Formats: sequence, C-alpha cells, structure tokens
Amino acid sequence: MRGVRGRWVVTAVAAAVLVFAGCGDDEDSGAGASGGSGSEPAEQEVTDVKVAKFLTAGIAGVPIAEEQGLFADNNLAVEQVDVELPNVIPSVISGDNQFGIASAGGILAAALEGLPVKIVAPAYYAATGEQGVYVGKDSPIKSIEDLKGKQIATGTLQSVAHAGMLKALQDAGMSPDDVEVISFTFPDIPAALRGGKLDSGHMSEPLITASGDSVREVIDDIYPYGEDPAVSYWLTSESFANENPEAVEAFRVAVGEAQDMAADDEELAREAVGTITELEPDVVAKLNLPGFGSDPKKEQLTEMAEVMAEFGFLEEVPDIDALFVEGG
Repeated sequence: MRGVRGRWVVTAVAAAVLVFAGCGDDEDSGAGASGGSGSEPAEQEVTDVKVAKFLTAGIAGVPIAEEQGLFADNNLAVEQVDVELPNVIPSVISGDNQFGIASAGGILAAALEGLPVKIVAPAYYAATGEQGVYVGKDSPIKSIEDLKGKQIATGTLQSVAHAGMLKALQDAGMSPDDVEVISFTFPDIPAALRGGKLDSGHMSEPLITASGDSVREVIDDIYPYGEDPAVSYWLTSESFANENPEAVEAFRVAVGEAQDMAADDEELAREAVGTITELEPDVVAKLNLPGFGSDPKKEQLTEMAEVMAEFGFLEEVPDIDALFVEGG
C-alpha cells in the first residue's frame, strides 16, 4: 500500500473506520444576559453544552470552532463527548447531550418515527472520491453494468448510501433487483475485496487511500441527490431548541462559520481531520476530504428523502422545513 505505514494500518485504520462514512447507507444550561450597572457594559452569560460525536471527519467544524474561539465569541462553553453512533440521537433526545451529529437518513427516519429532533446545521457534504463502490483490482467487474447478478456489501442497510447505490443502478438502466445489497462489517470490506470474498463493497476514506491500488472504483457517486448533498447534520432536541433558542442559534452560527472556514482553507480542514483521526500526516495529505459549508442543502435533503421513500426505506417524505430549527 502506498504511503501507509504498517503500524498505522493495524491501529489507526481500525480506529478510524467511521471516518467520512455517511455511515454510507444518536445538561442543564442557562442562556441569557446579565446587565451591568452605570457605564459598565452588559456581560453575556456563557452557556455550557455537551456535543455528542463519533469518529468521523464530518465533526471538523466543532474542533475548528473551538480552536478559532468561535464558541467563546458566541458565549458557548462546549464539551465534546465521544458517543457510539447508534446512541447519538438517543443521547440528544434524553438531554444527556445538547447537540450531536447524525446521518441525514438517520435523522429523516427518526423524524418519521415521531422522535423530537431538530436539525441545527449541516456537518459535511458528499465529495468526489470520498466514498464509492469498489472491487478488488483483479475483479472481472469493470463497470456498473457488470454488477448485475452480483452482491454489493455496505455497513448499514436502508441508509442514504444504500438508496444512492440503487439510484445509481437505476440511472444506468438497471433494476434494484439486479443486485443483492448485503450488510458487512464496514472496516473489513477492503480485505474481503482483496481476498475475493466479496463481489463489491461500499468504501470510504481513509480506507480508500489506505487500500492504494489494491481496489478499483466502479460507482463513484453513491449520493446522487443534487449538488453537494449534506451527508450528516448537527441536531438538537425539540425541547432544548424551544427552551434555549439563543444557545441553539449561537451553536449554528459558530459551527457554520467554522465550516465555511474549512471550505475556504483546505490546509485548516486537513489539520482538523488529522487531529480528529490521528492519522499519519502523509496519509492525511492524500485523503479525499468531504465537503464543508454552512448551506443547509434543504433541496438536496428533500431529494434524498424522496429517493429513500421510492425504495421503501422511508414511509413518506417528512416536512423538511419543519425539521430545521428557526434560522436553519
């Protein structure tokens, strides 16, 4: 493998298997102001919040906002809490954490289940080369059409990525019934492809860069939902949003500014991703980064919900505007 040290392959890749994956198809605070007397300026109270996160480059906006002083500028004191992906949304709803990051598909499904979730801001966007469907380098599968009658492995079924794969097949003139999409342990997919145990599989960074030329891409765009769709979002609970609108707006503004900075400064984004993942600098330098920004991408999220509903992954398309906090 090119540019990847053996120690990193054994440790860092295993630790960073969720990095970039759209997980390709979960405290008490006191916001307010205290006025000063006489000519003294009013001092804003600082709101303490906890942010649930898991290992993914999509959280880059939070460490950047912290390091650049954007949370402090908006009177927030943020504690970052590591939470396993399936527990992020429950931890936010319960109030254990005030904010968290979750996949777009997971949030859509939660909303239709009646869970009181609100989207605050986008976390990261799909980007070319950052995820795709791959085969082993010696596989006879050369194109998307060659996948007919084959299996595609992915980490999570009925996800945004799963729906995107089926949409890509459909756009190529094929039927979803032409392939069998199966669940497979996500970090084990590259080795299974190399060993010929899988026909094809969904891969994301850093596994793509780590695999070098031992795998080949056959589907690049597994997020065919318009231009730069948001794969994951920062969310809060409906109760926290209603009771602490100033804190929610402060978080939205700070993270949005940080993610715009990441979009404008690739070096800053790579530095943040390197800190998050603890990957070797030469590996970070080669990674295909996700996209960053503050645009909520509502139109793309609507299309995402429509495609997921088309394939039966959602019962219906939720009210997208109602999913967002005011101002989002």
